[in-house]
Amino acid sequence: MNRRLVAALAAVILVAPACGSSAADNPATTLLVGATAEPPTLDPTASSAAAIPQVLLYNVYQGLVKLNGAGKIAPLLAQSWTESTDRKTYTFTLHSGVTFSNGDPLTSADVVYSFDRVIAPKSAHPFKAQMAPVRTVTAAGPDTVVIRLKQPSNNWLFSLTGTVGMIFDRKAIGSIATKPVGSGPFVFQKWVRGDSITLTRNDDYWGTKAKLGKVVFRYFTDPNAMNNYMLTDQLDVISNVQAPQTLPEFRDKSKFVIADGSTNGEVVLSFNNTRGALKDKRVRQAINYAIDRKGLVKTVWAGYGQLIGSMVPPTDPWYQNLSNRYPYDPAKAKALLAAAGYRKGLTLQLKLPTLPYATGAGQVVASDLKQVGINAHISQLEFPARWLDVVFTKGDYDMSIVAHVEPRDIVQYGNPAYYWHYKNPLVIKWLQQADVGTPQQQITLMRKVARQISDDAASDWLFLLPNLMVRKKDVTGIPVNAVSLSFDLTAAGKSSNGS
Repeated sequence: MNRRLVAALAAVILVAPACGSSAADNPATTLLVGATAEPPTLDPTASSAAAIPQVLLYNVYQGLVKLNGAGKIAPLLAQSWTESTDRKTYTFTLHSGVTFSNGDPLTSADVVYSFDRVIAPKSAHPFKAQMAPVRTVTAAGPDTVVIRLKQPSNNWLFSLTGTVGMIFDRKAIGSIATKPVGSGPFVFQKWVRGDSITLTRNDDYWGTKAKLGKVVFRYFTDPNAMNNYMLTDQLDVISNVQAPQTLPEFRDKSKFVIADGSTNGEVVLSFNNTRGALKDKRVRQAINYAIDRKGLVKTVWAGYGQLIGSMVPPTDPWYQNLSNRYPYDPAKAKALLAAAGYRKGLTLQLKLPTLPYATGAGQVVASDLKQVGINAHISQLEFPARWLDVVFTKGDYDMSIVAHVEPRDIVQYGNPAYYWHYKNPLVIKWLQQADVGTPQQQITLMRKVARQISDDAASDWLFLLPNLMVRKKDVTGIPVNAVSLSFDLTAAGKSSNGS
């Protein structure tokens, strides 16, 4: 998995077809989307911001495969594929007659181009590492792609369900930062920076046509303002609620449905493992013992959210409950700090993105740490641009808080260059073995990784973000669980009876 950092999951709105006027102009087929964290660019090959695939993945851009609602790999542009007995050669058969939204045909040459662009030596693709197992990508006919790997990989095919698997039109690649051209059921229409992104139905789509004529993602920096839009019929869906304490405002069951689903969004108190006092495992463990995570979830997220204790959500096959590994124990935290030479305390920087859960959690973390002698100096950085530059890219921080929503991103603990700069040779070895092993070996080894990073206090996993969604009662087809980075609207619509 990769550098996909997100602090907030978007919010969406749907409405269904009617007769008469063009579907794109008909309010009854328009889905308004209340969302947070506007994309910094629309080029998914240039930025790891999760806000990009939230809007574009599966809706505008497609890959050979996708994650379905159950979190399983399913066919998309590839109608089928085969795997060699040595697990190193994959042969994909594409659907025939697929076109991009500009009318260009999508063939095996576009797949080869898209993947070669990722694995090229000078490629700066943010998820290039996910394609590291690939040796060659070749076309064996207009509808057939053969991909040969250097070694078997359990992670590689799963990665193709995300951003790195997107297939692009060679002729349109130069303008994708502002004008995406994909093969999906929706077409990019316009982007009003600081306000909204609009998609319209692709009436020439090769698969099942979308029920919606238009989707408008509207961006809010204030979660209360987004709630007000919903309450005044200017939104149809909020996904993900950024002010859970306000959910009682939507208790009218004749109008609204509140859904509480799962996400991959681990809210991580990140440590720069190579910086100052945080080089010492005892200091990191002390911080873990010092924080009352149950109280934090109750205070910051109105009691919604699950304690996990490591970088594994319950939807992953190797999940195990490690939430009690560091019970709230200020006395133990003080003892560990003293043993590490910080009996008189220490000061650390806590650089937070401007996201509701992060700023709220940061206040609780700072308060808890103060009780054991750690002064957490809080500063806020605009998200995503400033936070990605200072914390994620330059590593200029001691601690930070952000939700990591990329599926199965525990693998980043095997990447010492990643922004938390954690390095344990055992973890690196186990991750490599898990990738090439059998499914059962993968589960066993990934559980060992999860326990080890917890024992090392590589981070503090505060809680797992729930997918809290409010929708109008007549809205249908929105996934309850956020199993991928896409807010997948391909099945969204509106029922006539409001059920």
